[in-house]
Amino acid sequence: MLDRAFLSLLVDGEIDESVKYAERIVAGDKGDRVAQLVLGVHALKQKQYPGARRNLALSIRGPITDLTATLLTAWSMYGAGDTKGAVASIDKLTGPDWYAIFKDLHAGMIYDLAGNQKEAGKRFEHAYKLDSSALRVVEAYGSWLSRNATAKEALAIFEDEPRTKLLIRMHEIVNEDAARVFIVHDLNPRALSPRLKGFVQAQSWFQDLTPIEVAGPTN
Repeated sequence: MLDRAFLSLLVDGEIDESVKYAERIVAGDKGDRVAQLVLGVHALKQKQYPGARRNLALSIRGPITDLTATLLTAWSMYGAGDTKGAVASIDKLTGPDWYAIFKDLHAGMIYDLAGNQKEAGKRFEHAYKLDSSALRVVEAYGSWLSRNATAKEALAIFEDEPRTKLLIRMHEIVNEDAARVFIVHDLNPRALSPRLKGFVQAQSWFQDLTPIEVAGPTN
């Protein structure tokens, strides 16, 4: 009954309540992978990085959980200030070929946040070459290019014609099927022109445009 109640809360999105049940479950069965994964993610959110790594290590078994737990563990190491160790833990992970794009993407994001733009760019570029249609990869690589290369190079990533056609068709299918109602369509605005000054990337849904200035001639 405890397991069923835990899974029901988890499926319903009642994460805080599911954490309480997960704690009770692992008290009697430390081998429950789902409960350990939930506790690991919760500890990560609370910035309790050593505890998060312990829980995540106990959740590993199978390709999906191996990948998820390893990536979350790497982020906990980055949060604790160990960028080198975080990337090394990702690089050590072995498994199916499809692991590669996730490994490069997350290693790139960690390097990016740590300020190592050269290594971040290498990882993003490799992930993009593995699958140029993966939207999260496109966003990460395009964002990196907009900050470290030219606006033309960044726009070329976002304006790939075959991908645009696929996205249009995907959007049509989603709307025709109407399986979900979209409440927010977050376009994540970017500033690419070198004449724009004062733009700060939003960390939430609110983009403050008041500090932006346009330098130089406007025509």
